[in-house]
Amino acid sequence: MSLYLMPFSLLVKHYFTDFNGQLAELPIYLMISCVIIYLIQGNKVYFHSIIRIKSVICLFVFLTLQLVAVLISYAEIGNSIYNVKPFIGYMNFIKFLMPIILIYFLVRTLVNKRRDIHMFLFGSFISTIIILFVTYTQLLSSLMPQSSLLNNLTSFYGYLFEARNLDVPEWYVMGSYVQTLGRVNGFFSESGMLAAYLSIVCLPFIMSAIKNKNDIFLRKKYNPLMYYSLFLLIIGILLLAKTSTGLVAILVIFLLMLKSMPPKRKITVGLLIVCILGFIIILYYKNQHVSQLINYYTFERSDSSSNDNRIGGTLGLIISIMHRPFLGTGFSYLNYYLNEYIPDWSRNNFEFYQFTTIRHSFPIMSNLFGWMCQFGTIVVIGFIIYILRLSKEIKLLIKIINNPSEYFYFQTIYDAMSLSVLLFFILSLLGFVWSEPGYLILFFFFVSFRQYLKRQYNSQNISKASVQKSTNGLNRVAQ
Repeated sequence: MSLYLMPFSLLVKHYFTDFNGQLAELPIYLMISCVIIYLIQGNKVYFHSIIRIKSVICLFVFLTLQLVAVLISYAEIGNSIYNVKPFIGYMNFIKFLMPIILIYFLVRTLVNKRRDIHMFLFGSFISTIIILFVTYTQLLSSLMPQSSLLNNLTSFYGYLFEARNLDVPEWYVMGSYVQTLGRVNGFFSESGMLAAYLSIVCLPFIMSAIKNKNDIFLRKKYNPLMYYSLFLLIIGILLLAKTSTGLVAILVIFLLMLKSMPPKRKITVGLLIVCILGFIIILYYKNQHVSQLINYYTFERSDSSSNDNRIGGTLGLIISIMHRPFLGTGFSYLNYYLNEYIPDWSRNNFEFYQFTTIRHSFPIMSNLFGWMCQFGTIVVIGFIIYILRLSKEIKLLIKIINNPSEYFYFQTIYDAMSLSVLLFFILSLLGFVWSEPGYLILFFFFVSFRQYLKRQYNSQNISKASVQKSTNGLNRVAQ
């Protein structure tokens, strides 16, 4: 059943409009169905490792800190359109948190055995193939608008699978996002969300397989042509998606690749990159056609108010953190503080006017700063410490594996986790919907992977202890 987890994560359209977040999407319900089938088949579930005392205590502390933050913000804000009654504000936080906890239980139930791990990774391969097929179909449709076949296929994607940002319905008036704006988005609401998904969920496994020369998806002889092809196809979409998220991801990916190269090749490639960048910068300022092309394919909003709102919104988040550094503002109260602290120079545009008069809310322009604002630096630092401990524990458990084939396979998974976490935190300086099922499923898979390794280690120790005990008994009999 773990085979279907990552393909399900692509179904991000809100099919159930009466709900919000993950409850409005199909993945969580499809996962529940998988768990029911998994249990009916008689598969073993390790409940003692799913529900741990430490985790329960940490969750209780998190809930308590958030309640205190809610009460402080409510008292501080006072009579304002942005204020929310404490009970409603706290319930909004609970409604946001409960689907995440549910996804944790579902993934932890479905990923227990080695076969579950194999099937999950094969499912990741399938989801990567699906999203690449969809995005390249969209790209061809934008390049060949006269093709009725491609247009019909793109309209089909838009109607049945495409998530939509309800705040900007004009993005989809022609039937889908790509038909209206000419930018690929997969099944996501916009290009930036697609770029984040490809970078955090799809690329790490491919890059890790290339690094370790290990077929992580199919468990066959490593095929460099397949993995390099997948890598280049994803890089192509990140580049042509015309989004800053994709460009940042490409920069980080190539820096990581440069870091892994031998010293001499690092110098050669580094000098080559500097020369190419220098040449592009000169052309950007000297050639009007090149500058227009670069602006269109990269900073496509540079002539609008979006950049002002992005920078101003990020600065507003940073100032809000300084105002409430430890406990945060509370989940439902950030809008008031952004309205207070976003700089005046970024407010004089129609988009900001919509935020304040129509929506009465502000988009979070940086996930990382948004977490620190809403949940407080205490919680964010605690989560980072947990990630570091998770990574360290997996690394130590892999080191004790004696089987070379198994060792390299698990090492490839560990390297993929390291890349995914690194890209997640770097791209979190920008904004994307981090609570989508794809990111949660992937993260909880790595948690399940750690628990599988621990069970393997404990069973080995028990076996060794049993053998030693039997040997000691035989020695005593012989004596």
